[in-house]
Amino acid sequence: MSFLDPHEIVGKPTDLNAMSGILDIIKRSERFGRAKIQSKRMSDFMGDILDQDEYYFDAVNPRIERIYERVKTCADWLRFRHYIDHDETRLTAANFCNHPLLCQCCAIRRGGLLLQKHHQNIEQVISENPRLKAFMLTITVANGENLSERYEHLKSSFKRLQANRRRFIGNPDRYAFTEFAKIEGAVFSYEIPKTKDGSQWNPHIHMLILCENPPDVGFVNFDKDGNYLPEKSSGLRDEWYRITGDSFMIDCQNNGKGKLIDMCMEVMKYAVKFSDQEPSDTWELFRCLNGLQLFGSFGVLRGVKIPKNLLDEPLSGAYYEYTLKYFSGGVYELHSYDDCTQDYETPSRIIESDVESLSISECEASMVAKYASYGSKFGTIETPTYKHVFFTFSMLIADYPYLVAPLPSHEKSRATIRGVNSASGHDTVDPPDC
Repeated sequence: MSFLDPHEIVGKPTDLNAMSGILDIIKRSERFGRAKIQSKRMSDFMGDILDQDEYYFDAVNPRIERIYERVKTCADWLRFRHYIDHDETRLTAANFCNHPLLCQCCAIRRGGLLLQKHHQNIEQVISENPRLKAFMLTITVANGENLSERYEHLKSSFKRLQANRRRFIGNPDRYAFTEFAKIEGAVFSYEIPKTKDGSQWNPHIHMLILCENPPDVGFVNFDKDGNYLPEKSSGLRDEWYRITGDSFMIDCQNNGKGKLIDMCMEVMKYAVKFSDQEPSDTWELFRCLNGLQLFGSFGVLRGVKIPKNLLDEPLSGAYYEYTLKYFSGGVYELHSYDDCTQDYETPSRIIESDVESLSISECEASMVAKYASYGSKFGTIETPTYKHVFFTFSMLIADYPYLVAPLPSHEKSRATIRGVNSASGHDTVDPPDC
């Protein structure tokens, strides 16, 4: 195996910005590769459904067939741009199916964009209102075998709880106080996983709430015969039990037990959890919940909507463009590379004599340590610099076969690195020429 010299792919021997972009693209393509494997499991399951319909009924559902084809080819190609001036990599084009309940590639994109938008919004609200604190609130109803019934029960009960809050805030003299009224803003998402034994559905809501003082969770008491004792019950659990009639399970944790970003991730990754179950369970969830609102916000956090476009916003300035094409087994190959810096004035670049003194990120330092087993000429590296990254990068390529072919001459800006092996029989969608 011949290693690809990083100098060749970036086109400039001392272009450290381009190299950091390549490292970022490798990490992101690995994540898409893992998601693609899960999506393929789902598309194979849907293909079996279509085969059974054709066998028993001599016909297939055209809607299922269209969804199957889109999920099957989702994220077959990805186009990244690394902007030199901003030192930032963005996904600017891809063939997404836009079915995040079925496809994990779309689920991780939606979760990532939701996290980015809401995390910024929450931080801004907290900075403008320092008295507000973030808490994690989880609300649950009893498990059940009927998915649709359990979801509707949770949804209708949660709507009643929200209505009680709105009524008290609007007219506190007329309506009874509710602990839920202490919440000044929240973002929430529905999650309905299967229980560990796989026999029932476990519907619940994760909420990131902002308030000055958290709701009193309280307690619910029963007598020895299991009868509810309202006079010995109080707090939000008591309110929730009065609404649901079958559950008082509510948990509230403060921000001191976790960073704000972690709390946001717990709420925003709902779509990933839907698509990360067994294909048969994911399919049942899709049939019952597709098109329904599974994410929302209210109060001071109201306003940020679910992004329909799963791509990043492009930036201005010079960039390198890399198009990756899915091969198989969770591996993406580099399909084409464009140097789009000729028409821009780029900032002065770091010369090789300055490389030794540069510090690098923890991620890059870990890469140096990981590949030190290949035999680094630097020996024991206590403070890695970009010079070590230059050496390590050629070792790094050993784990990424889609980068092993040498780049053709730069006589033209676009250079196809490798095509997909047609002998593999893997179905792909060709990226468009731009």
